[in-house]
Amino acid sequence: MEARLQAIIHGAGHVGLALATVLAPLPDCAVTVVDPRAEWRAQLPVDVTALDQLAPQSVPENAHHLLSLIPL
Repeated sequence: MEARLQAIIHGAGHVGLALATVLAPLPDCAVTVVDPRAEWRAQLPVDVTALDQLAPQSVPENAHHLLSLIPL
């Protein structure tokens, strides 16, 4: 069964990490964090899906996108 809340966080820095840490334990919530920086993805909770990039065709229609800044 698919989680009712699909949260996709763009950026695994301090803000993204805080959001993932709060959202991940919620029942019926699937959290994905997208960030190209492996060192930041490594700090995410184990129940969070961490990706270096996101393929648009893989995003569920009911996904909620949360943006945190990624320095260029």
